[in-house]
Amino acid sequence: MLSKYNELFESKIISYGDKIICVGNIDGVKTHNHIGIMKNNGVEFINRFSDRLHDLNGELRNNNGWVIKKEWVKLFDNNKTGHNIPLIYSNEFRNIVSYTLKFLLDYENIYYSDISYIDIYKRNDCVTFLSSSSIDKLKPGEDPWNNQYRQSIKFGRFLNKIIDDNASMIENYVNDYKFSYKLNKNEFNRFKICKGINMAKWFLEKNYVPVSSGTLKLSCMRHIKSQSRLTIYIDNPNKIRMLYLIDNNGKLLGRALVWRLDEPENRIYMDKIYYAEDYIEKLFLDYANKNNFLTRDYVIKKGIKLIVKLNKDYGSPRKNPYMDTFRFFIKDGLYLTNKFNNFKSDEYWEYIDHD
Repeated sequence: MLSKYNELFESKIISYGDKIICVGNIDGVKTHNHIGIMKNNGVEFINRFSDRLHDLNGELRNNNGWVIKKEWVKLFDNNKTGHNIPLIYSNEFRNIVSYTLKFLLDYENIYYSDISYIDIYKRNDCVTFLSSSSIDKLKPGEDPWNNQYRQSIKFGRFLNKIIDDNASMIENYVNDYKFSYKLNKNEFNRFKICKGINMAKWFLEKNYVPVSSGTLKLSCMRHIKSQSRLTIYIDNPNKIRMLYLIDNNGKLLGRALVWRLDEPENRIYMDKIYYAEDYIEKLFLDYANKNNFLTRDYVIKKGIKLIVKLNKDYGSPRKNPYMDTFRFFIKDGLYLTNKFNNFKSDEYWEYIDHD
């Protein structure tokens, strides 16, 4: 399946256990500049960075990434010299690059440079650092993150110390960093919650940002003909709302239904996240964590039973939306749940029909 991407990679003599660096993107997944360990007939990436990478051929090959061939990678040079020091990141810098520049996380502690203790700066095009000579000047116990020796550097110049890429690629990375910086500082102010008829707009595909990856483009409720199925959401604004995120042009970046639960009582549950890019999902999960929402992965992992009570039976699956979590409607109890309990066929609806 991946043979057509062969031209993106350099052929090197590489041995089992060698650290390698990926020098191209596989099937639209941003593997370029990610670091891994050479295994038998493939690579195990140091950090997991893409769910899509796991699913390129419908199966999981290892814990951290897709197995790829030797000729698609080159040996990783850690640049270690007698005077260089390993890269160390602040938590804030690590959080920012985790949105759109995840490959930089691979380099921490294993790549050596003449600067370290990388932190964010008040400007989004720069970072701060300590030089190796300044580190030698620190007194025992002196805080490396807060001292008179710290300096700033353009983010592009910092990247040029680490990776070997052309000017155009470096510029793209700089723009990614600026965007991620703004996300980290301001994005929560751009989350919105809507209810009732206003939810319908954000199901429609025409209101999405142009997407080539992520789960948003796969939503089965994105079609205009699906709008007639949304009555159960529109009629219950006290129980069902939508958390959504838009870009500067008013186009949808991501959405998730949020439910006020009857069981567990008075908890808010955030349903499956539909997102245009991987970093959007992280924003939603961060939002959920800050607001003490139950999340889908947590509920599945813990096997928690959820119940949302409604005031009437909304009828057959054909009249209702496909539901990711609350797929069972129990007729005599008038409630939605995620757990099936040996109901008879005439006692429930299963909401898994879609256009």
